[in-house]
Amino acid sequence: MDRLARQLHFILELDKLKSIYRRTYLLDGTRSENSAEHSWHLALMAIVLAEHANEPLDVGKVIRMVLIHDIVEIDAGDTYIYDVQGDKAEREGRAAERIFGLLPPDQEQEFRALWDEFESATTPEARFASALDRFIPQLHNFHTQGRSWKERLVREGDAHAALVFDGDTAVAWAQYGSPDELPNIHHRKDYEANRAEQLPDYRLTCIFVDRDYRRKGVAGVALRGAVDLIAQAGGGVVEGYPQDTQGKKISAKFLYNTTRSLYEQTGFTYLRPKGKNHCVMRRTVSPA
Repeated sequence: MDRLARQLHFILELDKLKSIYRRTYLLDGTRSENSAEHSWHLALMAIVLAEHANEPLDVGKVIRMVLIHDIVEIDAGDTYIYDVQGDKAEREGRAAERIFGLLPPDQEQEFRALWDEFESATTPEARFASALDRFIPQLHNFHTQGRSWKERLVREGDAHAALVFDGDTAVAWAQYGSPDELPNIHHRKDYEANRAEQLPDYRLTCIFVDRDYRRKGVAGVALRGAVDLIAQAGGGVVEGYPQDTQGKKISAKFLYNTTRSLYEQTGFTYLRPKGKNHCVMRRTVSPA
């Protein structure tokens, strides 16, 4: 196989990276990003943020490094940072050998050297590239209300939430837990100053619905799902903090715990206001 044929073979192989999906969601919440998108985003970040590096950099080298470093996921898949790493290094090493081996020998050596340098994180360029690689998922999670982190916690049993799925895609959740698990509620000072009753057994602190599924009854499914899960866990006094819209129509993107009317439809009773345009509502859930 001549040089150009090997290069084209490698380029066509890279198309598979577009089908490797990561845990991080796009900011619009419609789906997870794929590894090709992640690498492209990192390359642009390297250009834009290079001025913030704390040591001199070859920015061109950083760009090449971040475009190359996840190619091995074609064979090895994406390993989430919180997953058990297992044989990750061995799997990715075999992938690097196969995929970079598609190139002519000089380019194979160049690509493998850049990939090894990124993995070692011992040069200024590798350290900066690695920092960007760790920063961007945090940036996405901050702007998607920690969606992928919350999904992981729920799946692993480290947090409580009712997840609503459309096929294999989580489109909504209702977060719940004890006051010890979820102490930092919105308007906490106002809540504590006006509280006369005992703390509840459970709190419903956040109901999130993907924007493409809003105003379709999905929030109610999530809320009822959380109540059902609490019943299965033995029931108890459940408290929620919805927005009291007083009949006014409010954009769903401003609601982090849905509305008073939905809670009333689910059997909750109004107790008192909390902060601006929110309220405290309760229901006693019987054991299932």
